[in-house]
Amino acid sequence: MSHKKQDRRLKRNRTRNQMQDQREYHIESAYELTGNEAHHLNAADEKREVDVPSGLGYTAIGFAIASIFMFPYILGLTSIALGFMSIYQGSRSAGATAMIIGAAAILIHFLFFP
Repeated sequence: MSHKKQDRRLKRNRTRNQMQDQREYHIESAYELTGNEAHHLNAADEKREVDVPSGLGYTAIGFAIASIFMFPYILGLTSIALGFMSIYQGSRSAGATAMIIGAAAILIHFLFFP
């Protein structure tokens, strides 16, 4: 291996190690300044799950409500698909609501209007 390649590798590793040491120093300093509260905040943040409102979830609910009155199979299946995508994006309550209403509209139409 040539000296230039080895020098580049050594320089790259040295730079990474210096950056990592500096980052660890800042984290350690932050823990010292905040005391024990930082450990409790990290545990609380990991347990909490946030339901993010999204336009896709509200659109899915709109399709679900419309499926009750017209084209229940098309709009109901669309609302179920959009609800699933909304749940995947993080809007669990809107997505689940749309899926339930869409499925209910399909079921009602299937049972009462064969």
